Amino acid sequence: MAQEQPNKEQARREGELAEFFANRPVVDDRGLDRSVRFSKVLLPLSALALLALIIAWPFLSGQEASVTLSYRELEKSGDEIRMVEPRYLGTDARDRRFAIAADHAVQQGINANAVRLDGVRASLRLDSGDDVTAAAARGIYRPEEERLILDHGIRLRAGGGYSFEGERLTLDLDRGAMQGDGGVRGAAPFGSFAADRFSADVSGSTVVLEGKVQVRLDPGYRSFEDEEKTE
Repeated sequence: MAQEQPNKEQARREGELAEFFANRPVVDDRGLDRSVRFSKVLLPLSALALLALIIAWPFLSGQEASVTLSYRELEKSGDEIRMVEPRYLGTDARDRRFAIAADHAVQQGINANAVRLDGVRASLRLDSGDDVTAAAARGIYRPEEERLILDHGIRLRAGGGYSFEGERLTLDLDRGAMQGDGGVRGAAPFGSFAADRFSADVSGSTVVLEGKVQVRLDPGYRSFEDEEKTE
């Protein structure tokens, strides 16, 4: 009888998850890995994808954009071009304001196949009036591949108590696909989630969490900082 109570509690929790999210978690036949598909985490992930696109935007060839660039210093050493404290201010196609800043932007020549950004910070004002901010220790944009990689600690905060943390994110600008590995976790007013890796459709239709997936429903949970203070 004592063992039956935890089973009932587990069944109740699973029922809540099935009702709360668009799709029930799927466990593979081996029971070694899980994939969770739901739409409730799309706000932080879609915002991150949008910010990643904006970070790459100033480097996209042939793009006309309302962007103002400023920097503290421009250094040239051989083929290397280095911008110190570059800052982009502009508006996107929907007239939403954004800002991108970095400690350094380094490019190996005008036609280089990679632009490195160190100490990346970005912010975007959403239609709702909320601000979304993101930061990553490093970003690499590869124009020939139309690929942007953010890594070494990615942090995103959005209005309404949404947050996201990950180690590495790759955005395929051509396909509109995003994936991350090295661990990911996020929080929202409805709870929190964590997984080894994730993939997402930038259009916002699907997010898939894979590997040691954990989802917790807790309406009072708001941020990682609050959780860490109680530990």
